Amino acid sequence: MGCGAVTATIDETPEAIVWKDFGHEVNYAFEDEPYFRLEGYEHIGPFRFNKGQYRETLVRSAWPNKEPAL
Repeated sequence: MGCGAVTATIDETPEAIVWKDFGHEVNYAFEDEPYFRLEGYEHIGPFRFNKGQYRETLVRSAWPNKEPAL
């Protein structure tokens, strides 16, 4: 995390994968600064993805020659 990263909460429902609660996260803090900030990210998301298509895309990107077993 060093200089920080954009992070999100990923939820799973029966039909979808949902990315939400985007923010900026670091692994250090100075004085009263938080490790995680939502400011500036309030209007991003949530993003909903079809669960089957999401998993298929992940498998195909990791193993391009393998058929996904869903």
